[in-house]
Amino acid sequence: MPGVEPGSVLGPVANLFQPKQERFLTALENTAGSRLFQVVVRDDAVAAQIVSHFRSQRTGRVTLLPVEQMRGVVKEPRFPEDTRCYPLLKCIEFDETVRPVMVSIFGSTLLCEDLRVATEVAKEYNMNCITLAGEKVGKRGAMRGGYFDARSSRLRLWRNVQQKQDGVGMGSASHRKMKRKKDEQEDIKRKLEGIHKVVVAPQHHS
Repeated sequence: MPGVEPGSVLGPVANLFQPKQERFLTALENTAGSRLFQVVVRDDAVAAQIVSHFRSQRTGRVTLLPVEQMRGVVKEPRFPEDTRCYPLLKCIEFDETVRPVMVSIFGSTLLCEDLRVATEVAKEYNMNCITLAGEKVGKRGAMRGGYFDARSSRLRLWRNVQQKQDGVGMGSASHRKMKRKKDEQEDIKRKLEGIHKVVVAPQHHS
């Protein structure tokens, strides 16, 4: 099977944005969930080639986001002008090339100071809300929250791994959880390596 062109695989969602402030990380991670590690590609032709490669090599499953196809279906959100909330999409920086992906993940969520405000705003504007602590209130009223240990953050761990940093906070109580999340990161890295094998190496001409 011929490979895909260099540059047609943009990478995991987690690599394609930066929070404007560190305090937004928990809200961003809890909003995106597993979508953080879905892989953004140029279009559905590239996605089809990669899926075919994974199938033929029996190397597992991967979720791909073809940005060009998303560009035609993802609608720009309309945010309320309300001092009690702030669009989560505006809490991150990203290249405009991947805007449809970021809008699809973060565009329908408002950031609120606390759970009480989030409950009011979600009901009033019929939008999903999340607090800085990562507590979520859905536009249909569902609520999800509780204690979130920042040391177990998959996004923080991923960023540390990508930056080749050591010393992720691993207290004894969270050691097993952190090891499990590290194993998840290794699985993601193996899938990315599988994707890179499909990409055509640049041709050098003399």
